[in-house]
Amino acid sequence: MNGRLRQRILAGSPPAPNDGEGKEVHPVTLLLVALIGGFVTGVVYALAALGLVIVYRATRILNFAHGAMGMVSTYVYGRALHDAAAPRMSTPLALLLTLVFAVCLGLAVERVVIRPLRDAPILTKVIATLALLTVLQFTAGALFGDANYFFQGIFPGGVVNIGIEYLPYSSILTVLVTAGLVVLITLFLRRTKLGVALRAVSNNPDAAGLMGIDVTRVNQVAWALGSVLATVAGLLLTPDFGLNTFTLTLTVIVYSVGAAVFGGFVSFPLTLAGGVLLGVATTLVRTYAPSSAPGLDYAVGFGIVIVVLALRRDLAVGMAL
Repeated sequence: MNGRLRQRILAGSPPAPNDGEGKEVHPVTLLLVALIGGFVTGVVYALAALGLVIVYRATRILNFAHGAMGMVSTYVYGRALHDAAAPRMSTPLALLLTLVFAVCLGLAVERVVIRPLRDAPILTKVIATLALLTVLQFTAGALFGDANYFFQGIFPGGVVNIGIEYLPYSSILTVLVTAGLVVLITLFLRRTKLGVALRAVSNNPDAAGLMGIDVTRVNQVAWALGSVLATVAGLLLTPDFGLNTFTLTLTVIVYSVGAAVFGGFVSFPLTLAGGVLLGVATTLVRTYAPSSAPGLDYAVGFGIVIVVLALRRDLAVGMAL
């Protein structure tokens, strides 16, 4: 797979008639690159959506700051690797620092923003996440600037020949890591005491509290885990999409909400399917849409959300504020 061609497609640049090396791109090759790239990107959307679903199931709050939380943590990773004012960290150390920061950010949001509103209506809490989104974006802009830049991904470079194309190692590892995280999260929710408590709180928080479950602790775990998943998604998307205070935030929140809606904010398998559907659909739009229609992929993402909500009226009613 031509890495430059894939990056141009995912970043929203109109594909050129050649691959950047003077070779003409065959239509079948272009379609194959778009489909594979869309699948890999969709898997990452689904991973971000799982974080959104976990927070929603534990708190009934649709966290509109989900993408911004991932964006801020991703900036921490980028600065840890490339900050000229500090000693450069290795990739594993920078990744560890970023994940620790993501956990702390999730815990801070739960403690400072959500917990004081424990008895407030759900609408008030959702508005609070919108306010948090604004605060995080402006803070990141003030600290890091608004320029779009790319940095080294968390996976090594290189490609593998799959017979008909060359597939980047990063794409394979992205799918494998996402699958592994989904399995671990599922086992955590079903096999651990804390995971079972989270499921109990999602079904009936009042009854769970009466049964002796520490609802506050469950909420802390949910927000920390949601923040980590948004961060991992940001780290996986940035090498292709670039990083700035707007694009990554919008990408994560739009497509994670879309995938979560597809799964009814309950089903992990349907959420994964929704993420892949959005990834493939929007990548095809980026590939074949005219350059005079920028942002059409986001419109397609919102359109899919609207269609799913129209078809699943029970979900729309259940999410009503």
